[in-house]
Amino acid sequence: MLCLIFIFPMRMNGGTLLGELSLSNDFLSVGDINVSVLCPKGGINGSNKYTLNMAITKIPSELRKKDVRCSFINASGSLETWVFNGGTWSDVKVWRKEEMSSTFSLGINSETLIGTIKRCIAESNIGKTVSTADEEDITSVDNGNGIRVLKRADRKYNPLDFSGKGYKILRKHIVLGKNVLTQAMMNEPNTTYVIQYDYDLDGGELIVPQGSTLQFEGGSLQNGCIKGCNTNIRAGLYQIFKSISFKGDFSNHFYVEWMGAIGDGNFDNAPIFNVCFNSNILNWEGNGRCYYLASPVMIKTLNQTIKLSNVETNGNYDAFVITKHWIQLDIHSLRNRNKIALGNASAIKLSNNVYNATFNIFKISNFNKGINLYPRVKFDAGDPENATYSGIQYCVFTWQHIEQCDDCIVFDVNGADEGKGLWINENQFNGGRLSGKNGIMQYGRGNKFDAINGNVFNSIGFEDIDCPIKSLYKWSVDRFNYIRMSESIRNSTYIEMDNCTNVLIDLKSYVEASKFKIKDCNTTEIRSMYSVYQYNQKSYDVKKQYSNYQQQNKSFLWYYDHNSKGAVNKRLQKSISEIWTEGSSSPDGTINCSKIINLSVFLDEFILQLDKRAISIAPYLEIYLSGGCRSFIVEDAKGNVIYSTHRPKKKIQISFNNELTPMIFDEDLNHSFVHKKAYFNSANMSDLEKDITDIDFFTFGTSGSKPSVITYSKKVLYSNFKLISMYEGRCILKNEQNETYPIDEPGIYLLTISSDDALEVTKLSKVEAVNTKCVGSFQEKPLNSAIGFSYFCTDRKTTEGSTTGIMIYHKGNNIWVDALGREIK
Repeated sequence: MLCLIFIFPMRMNGGTLLGELSLSNDFLSVGDINVSVLCPKGGINGSNKYTLNMAITKIPSELRKKDVRCSFINASGSLETWVFNGGTWSDVKVWRKEEMSSTFSLGINSETLIGTIKRCIAESNIGKTVSTADEEDITSVDNGNGIRVLKRADRKYNPLDFSGKGYKILRKHIVLGKNVLTQAMMNEPNTTYVIQYDYDLDGGELIVPQGSTLQFEGGSLQNGCIKGCNTNIRAGLYQIFKSISFKGDFSNHFYVEWMGAIGDGNFDNAPIFNVCFNSNILNWEGNGRCYYLASPVMIKTLNQTIKLSNVETNGNYDAFVITKHWIQLDIHSLRNRNKIALGNASAIKLSNNVYNATFNIFKISNFNKGINLYPRVKFDAGDPENATYSGIQYCVFTWQHIEQCDDCIVFDVNGADEGKGLWINENQFNGGRLSGKNGIMQYGRGNKFDAINGNVFNSIGFEDIDCPIKSLYKWSVDRFNYIRMSESIRNSTYIEMDNCTNVLIDLKSYVEASKFKIKDCNTTEIRSMYSVYQYNQKSYDVKKQYSNYQQQNKSFLWYYDHNSKGAVNKRLQKSISEIWTEGSSSPDGTINCSKIINLSVFLDEFILQLDKRAISIAPYLEIYLSGGCRSFIVEDAKGNVIYSTHRPKKKIQISFNNELTPMIFDEDLNHSFVHKKAYFNSANMSDLEKDITDIDFFTFGTSGSKPSVITYSKKVLYSNFKLISMYEGRCILKNEQNETYPIDEPGIYLLTISSDDALEVTKLSKVEAVNTKCVGSFQEKPLNSAIGFSYFCTDRKTTEGSTTGIMIYHKGNNIWVDALGREIK
């Protein structure tokens, strides 16, 4: 009996077709396998006709089991079926042929049967799945065994067909046990090449076609050179390059992770960084949490731009050493875990020639040297003409904190002798706080005068430090702008300079001249709040100690922080008397009547107590909360709070009115004094007349029973009338002829010179004092003044006079007359 068997491709549980490349053991059942149907072009001369030897090789190993049937069309066009009896698959002797007639009782011959089978497959869903690859996203290819398989399709770059960029998935290419990527596999421009496997360049150079992208999807490249042609790299944060060098140009920045860096705080990244930052790739970033370095990173390639998060070292070695120009280094935090005493570890070290570099470091901590400027020269004493000169110039350094360093910023010019040519010129330093032992420090004393000049320092604060500026030698035309030296400075010397020329240091707080150690400096100037110290080629010679008479030059700053005597848990309480007796004696033995107090950010609360003795000796105080003290409180003698503020960084003035009660002027409340003022204990106006003509209000105080002595100049009083205020005690006015005029009771007095050159002293009420203006135009004259009040009118003249500017007097009812009684209108 003839049995008709229809043979169809079988589907796996996962949906894979038998005719595809990947087969599984998960078949539901195994029937006849028709090789002629499944591999229609793998037979004799590329046809669907087979011999047994050929047919059994097409059956996947997964299906080579006992009793499996292999069917195929033979060379004569007839269908043959063979059954595997077990044993060696390739041994045809173990195969048994099943006989069947070429003609069925139904009248259907074998050719008709094969055609019917093919038609059924084509019309089935299975057949459609195999044959519907669109050749745009999906393609069907021969797997090399005559079996068609589906794969993602490549796309050639063709702008005429609106293709967009080309797309090519790189396939495996095994040569002698290595997966080798050849140039022939990457030869189309403007194409995205997908790298899914680990490839070996076999020591060769791979040129990426113009405008192409290397898209890494789990793969990598190793052992060779990549030449970019405006090449873009896309990859995750894992290593994609191993033993790879670079040429040409790349359009995007590189991540250090692509070269194998690991930012976990433990892995040593120094060898990898030394490869990265000295390669042809000029723009690097790191995305790790913390990059540990077990040895220095040397940057010896021009134009590197590097951006990292946190970097840590661990011992006596430099972190980054820069020897080339045009470097930009951005690091959030750079810390040494283990600073060695008397070590030589630098966070950032510039050596040899370094020009036009930019460094943005938020925090540097725990190094022997923070920023180390270390120019060095190749010098042959036998051939000085061909010496290689070295310098550091036009660099910019910006930071927020350089802390716990032995020397925060170092200028090292050891060896800068004549002919050797070392220099550190025209660099810019933007702070930031410096703390540790020394702030700005010079090493070495070269004979070349301009070894250090033209450098600019901006907005730098020195806190918790031994010496802010130390051992400056032969600096020239250097500028220090808005420098703060008021918080926790441990040494008695704040600034050391020797043989410097035209150096300007502008301090934003008051520092006494005794804190400066200046030797043999020329046209060098230190501006210390209201005082200016000028030095001109004589050791410790101060040419002029004042230039702005909002404060008299003997007044000085007193600084308090959490380490001050009496401070408990960052809280400090002081009376004005205590403040005044803490080292405040002036050279002439009197007690200064004005004082500036600066309060530190390290204080949570400062309480200032007023007392009767303080009122007699301290008519004026300025409180600067520039350090950021969180709470400032003023109490009266009975402990009652009369003022408080919780806002840092502000200025408060405290003075006393005629009734000896405190007057507090808060700049945030728009309080202001009406007059330009200067504050003295005793003073000689004739010594100061060139500088105080614009001051119209003086405050005087006494020390104990000793009266204040005021020597006045008629010339000064002629040019600008003065108000004086006197609190508790006595005051003696004395002219140049030793004629005296005593003031025995407190009050505010107007000093004028009458027409016969006599001194006139008029006591004013508080209202009159506040409203009194002694000089100005006729329109600016004060209203409701006392009868007899004199005023210098700048825009009127007498009939006899040739220039404007005359004395006028208030007659009452706002009528003003000149010295001859003529009314002025």
